Amino acid sequence: MRLNRKLSDRTRFPIRRAGLGTVVTLAALVSVALVTPTTSADAASTQVALRGPLAPAAGPDPLAAAVAAAAGPPGPAQVGVAVLDRTTGRLTLGRLGTVPFLSASVVKLVTAVDVLRRAEIGQGTVSPAQRALIRRALTASDDTAMNALWQQFGGPRTVTELAGWAHLRDTRAPAPTAQWAETKLSARDVVATYAYVFKALNPVDRKLVLDSLRAATPAGADGFDQSFGLLSAPRRPGVAAKQGWMTAGPAEYLHSTGLIGPGDRYVVVVLSKRPAADGFPGGRAAVTAAVARVVSALALTPPAAKPSPPPAARPGAHPPVARPPARPAPRHVPYPQLRTTARP
Repeated sequence: MRLNRKLSDRTRFPIRRAGLGTVVTLAALVSVALVTPTTSADAASTQVALRGPLAPAAGPDPLAAAVAAAAGPPGPAQVGVAVLDRTTGRLTLGRLGTVPFLSASVVKLVTAVDVLRRAEIGQGTVSPAQRALIRRALTASDDTAMNALWQQFGGPRTVTELAGWAHLRDTRAPAPTAQWAETKLSARDVVATYAYVFKALNPVDRKLVLDSLRAATPAGADGFDQSFGLLSAPRRPGVAAKQGWMTAGPAEYLHSTGLIGPGDRYVVVVLSKRPAADGFPGGRAAVTAAVARVVSALALTPPAAKPSPPPAARPGAHPPVARPPARPAPRHVPYPQLRTTARP
């Protein structure tokens, strides 16, 4: 493009010279235009146009600040954070919210949703035994159940297929196709997966997924302590969560993802990668602290219902007559048991 190239005066203004009278007439017209008052509509539109991009923020955003604090500064520990408010549709991302992490067991949610959706649109069937595998993979994060689902439903296809359906931007199937835990996904994509559960799954399948996540066991099938992040003790009522944990080379991965709030209002995702030398106890504590920061900025209690105003009196109606308070009902005292006596 040549928008920045300067043009000569002749090229920019190829206007013939005008006489003095023409110049005076033009000047008069310009002066009239400058002093002519605008209508109220014109003034309002001008104010909006000028104020738009220059307007200061309405105030500090507690959730954005909490997400930024949960993500933390750059360093050896990497934390990807994303929060979706399903009521307003607002998505808040941390500094690494779009960066792919190794999924660990969070991919079990991806596979479960893909398998169920595939059956719903007539591309396969899910037997009661396979539904039991889905439940086991989501509640106890059972690797054996996941291995069976991965083999029976095409392995990496469950990742690439759902990525297309749910418009996941940062998700990639594992290169060694048997290593489902090495699927790559971002916090943003995990949020989109939860949103897809509500958007696409039928009520029966949605209930299977959400009930399984709400019934997440305190320890995984491998004995790993799942009580961190969204599942930290004491567990909040109604929380539905899929956790993830694993080591890969010199790094350990700990993830806490799920739903919280009245009506599952918020989707909260915290993915983390840190040096394996830190150990899982320290990692669990760090993820729990990050989740707590985010949750502290959420509206987790429904607004109190406003009392309805008393009905307005009809014109000419008599004011209500004050009545004395009703006497309390007598307290019932049972009779003592009567003794039976023999008749003479």
